[in-house]
Amino acid sequence: MTLLKTRLLHLQVCTTEKCEVPAGCEVLVNSKVKGDVAEREGFLVQDSKFVEQHSMLVARVLVDCGNTFHARILNPNSSAVMIPKGTVIALFEPIQEIAEYDSNEDSTVYRVT
Repeated sequence: MTLLKTRLLHLQVCTTEKCEVPAGCEVLVNSKVKGDVAEREGFLVQDSKFVEQHSMLVARVLVDCGNTFHARILNPNSSAVMIPKGTVIALFEPIQEIAEYDSNEDSTVYRVT
């Protein structure tokens, strides 16, 4: 089993271009982390302000933020939503440690702390 330990450091993730998210659809949006990042690998987590303002959700995914990357945004609303360039859509939580863990099971299980 591989364990991923994260730090309690949240950096803002913003869009790199203007995009429209159609009603009832999920799209991939070009994004980047604002500021300098010591650890390139990490997770995208919800930004409550974005959720409140736009009523949309961002998938919690593992990303490599060396350059730009894709964030998955779901629009469950009945109308399309325009997201301006530079909008903060999520928070980046860097992975601090990746450790191997022996498991008695045949499959590999990933646990994030």
